[in-house]
Amino acid sequence: PSEVPTAPAGGRPRLDVKFWSPEESTQLSAEPSKQSKRNRKKNKKKDLPVPEWWIMQQQLHRQEQQQQQQAEQARPLHAHIPAATSTSLRPAQSAAMTAWARTGEHRRAELVLSEALEDGTAIEDRLWQNMLDACAKAGDSVRCERWFRIGVQTLGLEAQGASFTALVDACVRAERFSRAEEWFLRMLRRGLDPDSIVATVLLNSCAKRSDLGRGEAWSRRLASLGLCLESRSLTSLITAAASVGDVESAERHFEEIRRLEGKADSIAHTALLQAYLKVAELGKAEEFMRRTLSNPQGPSPDALAFGSIIGAFAEAARPADAELWFLKMLKEGLGDAVSFNSVLLALSKPSTADGHRADLWLERLHLLSFAPDSITFNTVLDSHARSASDAEATDSAFWALEQSPLRSRLEDPHRWPSALTYSIRMRPAAYQGDVDRIEGQWSEMLERRIRPQ
Repeated sequence: PSEVPTAPAGGRPRLDVKFWSPEESTQLSAEPSKQSKRNRKKNKKKDLPVPEWWIMQQQLHRQEQQQQQQAEQARPLHAHIPAATSTSLRPAQSAAMTAWARTGEHRRAELVLSEALEDGTAIEDRLWQNMLDACAKAGDSVRCERWFRIGVQTLGLEAQGASFTALVDACVRAERFSRAEEWFLRMLRRGLDPDSIVATVLLNSCAKRSDLGRGEAWSRRLASLGLCLESRSLTSLITAAASVGDVESAERHFEEIRRLEGKADSIAHTALLQAYLKVAELGKAEEFMRRTLSNPQGPSPDALAFGSIIGAFAEAARPADAELWFLKMLKEGLGDAVSFNSVLLALSKPSTADGHRADLWLERLHLLSFAPDSITFNTVLDSHARSASDAEATDSAFWALEQSPLRSRLEDPHRWPSALTYSIRMRPAAYQGDVDRIEGQWSEMLERRIRPQ
């Protein structure tokens, strides 16, 4: 259009449209605009050859950056270490290095060892191994490899099996599984015999990535080297089988543990239990737990085993079974807030919601040794919202929780009520179409400075 629409007084806008003729359109398209001329000038500038001095300057800049990066990487390597004297670390420093290796305080250990290297102090094999162990404990595989090179290439120390074990452990903790296997193969090429510790670490890496086939292949390789796998190594295979739901393999490795050592520990029992729960074999899981409890010579189930089976029954909407196993857990003296919340979760499922029973469990909480948390209160409120399906009843349950004596025992009182709490409150009102109630609860949430999700 060649003109802007105009509106007559007191009427709708009138469109005064003028269309160009074919001759006028051809003439307009042939005339270059100012914008197209400006674009052509920019393109000409882009096509200009780059000066050689500019290319050389960029190359020098990149070389300087590479040199700075190489210097930063080589700084902890202490390339120019003075000749070692006869002095060694003070006993207090040696004891501190040992403690930091156990707790994974690798930066503190690195500071002490770096100062010793700069002063020319002789470094013993044990202190170097403590440094590697500290890096492995912290999961810092890069620093562990760096200090390994310092000891072997710069200090002339001899790498033992424990040194490679620390490298494999550090790479597994950092989830560099291929690198961990590479260090293990280097260990074998040096003629060092693997022990049960490095075997457990290696098989644990397969369990972490749920690779049962790779774990069993490594177990066969270790057996060919004459290493008899211990309970911890076989437990890693059970964990790998449980993660993929291979109950048959998990049972086979569990029986192998019992054949080699006479009985399995609680960790192996929990791993096999999780294999049953992975494929929703609740009957087998329950029978296995009963056999474990009735065996006085075997290990007792731990809190993780009880919590796993209670959580499985809660997800299956079987609150009676969840309550039964929680009472057995309390009888063993292993109750915790996570398992208690699982029982409440079973009472908040749509098909088994029971707000009054959830209130009864909450009232008994003061007899237990653990404190509730925000999940406890939200789950109780959710059980009322699902069982009553009434906005008024849900609000009453909320204010009852607000005034409950257990409110002061919350582990995180500033996190309740939260945005999730108000979303549970608003749900019955939304189903009933009570807009006024929802707006009032929304205003209340904003007044409490709770940020909506």
